[in-house]
Amino acid sequence: MFNLIEELLGGELSQTALYPLIMFLGSLISPAELSEEAKFKLYEGTMNSIVASLRASGQRASYEEIKINKSTDSIDTSNFKVSIPISYFNDNDEICVANNQDEFKQFPSSEDQIKACFINLSIKSISLKNLSLKKPTEKNLIFEMSGIEFDLNAITNIQSENAAGINLVLGVITENNKINADYFAESGYNFNSDTTTANTKIKIDNLINFEYEAIGSNTTLKGDFVSVDLNKFKFVIEDLGARKLAEYFALSTLGTKFSSELVSPFEPKNDSQKNKLEEVKKFLDGANKIECKRENSIYIDTEVLINNFLMFDFLFMLDQLCEELKSS
Repeated sequence: MFNLIEELLGGELSQTALYPLIMFLGSLISPAELSEEAKFKLYEGTMNSIVASLRASGQRASYEEIKINKSTDSIDTSNFKVSIPISYFNDNDEICVANNQDEFKQFPSSEDQIKACFINLSIKSISLKNLSLKKPTEKNLIFEMSGIEFDLNAITNIQSENAAGINLVLGVITENNKINADYFAESGYNFNSDTTTANTKIKIDNLINFEYEAIGSNTTLKGDFVSVDLNKFKFVIEDLGARKLAEYFALSTLGTKFSSELVSPFEPKNDSQKNKLEEVKKFLDGANKIECKRENSIYIDTEVLINNFLMFDFLFMLDQLCEELKSS
């Protein structure tokens, strides 16, 4: 089962490279000195290259249109779609033909073929914002994907020993084998203050809401190590139904319940770590939300973390990153 998940998320889908390519493109087309037409051509050319790459690898890929939206200072792509043949995941690369697996009689309708033999990803809107289309802006670059729908119904037709496990997981987290989500990412760098901002929000309906924000400054590279002033840090995890999935994996892989038992081996070294561990336990035992905040800047050096074996000390890192940790 895990092999199929890894192949799906790290194999064929990774070829889209949609997020990193678009964010890199944004760093090129944001400067005010580029004309509106030049920015549009760069964006359109990158999007078309992504689509062409997907088609060349045997997938279906399309979009409705790309347009400039000056009111939101953005370039938008509407109805982006990717369909991945399930033959990629069959153990022996068997060809899939809808409703004709045992005895071929006639070709099915295209609609039936897409539903039965393709894993389908559709995104209603992809937007790259704060591009200085009307006037120069100092705002951070924003990348949004809204109306994401991941239709996994065709997984039931995959001929693989891993398919049964995937279907079981889908039965736990979905009612119709479809996953709906929205995605938001903000990034920016201020040269004057040497400050970098990263902000990500992911909401997966009936599963999880995740928010992450970090602001750092004075980043220094020292060979294989890096130091930074972490000026602000925040992460929020809100359970919208993910607990059912977590319970399934905890029982199937660890042989234990998804509860505070998972962190029972950890031993806090001070009261601060103890208090934060108690909040983690509350979340694992049924609280819907856990939120970490840091408002006061701290200096972080990865050389110190690695040389003192602190990088993988869960309670130490949690205590350093979170001035405040609350579950509710």
